[in-house]
Amino acid sequence: MMDPQEDGAKRSTVADCDHCLERLRSRLLVDLSHEFRTPLTLILGPLSDLESGRYGELSAAAREQLALMRRSARRLQGSEISASRSRRFVSTTRF
Repeated sequence: MMDPQEDGAKRSTVADCDHCLERLRSRLLVDLSHEFRTPLTLILGPLSDLESGRYGELSAAAREQLALMRRSARRLQGSEISASRSRRFVSTTRF
């Protein structure tokens, strides 16, 4: 039979580990989210400028390529948003 104090100490250690893992997991998702968001902003801004004609007229082929770039960037943005939602889910869920 386990000593009640020893059992309580083990539970406390496990809870501390769970808490630390949760904080690390959350921090990782925050960092990954930030690492996606910054370059996407730097990509989407100039794309908008190009698409608006700010630097002159574009050929149809160039417009198609810009649209492809925008869709890809938006898809990555959607992944970043999903990671953010997962972070909230993970932080409220006990495993």
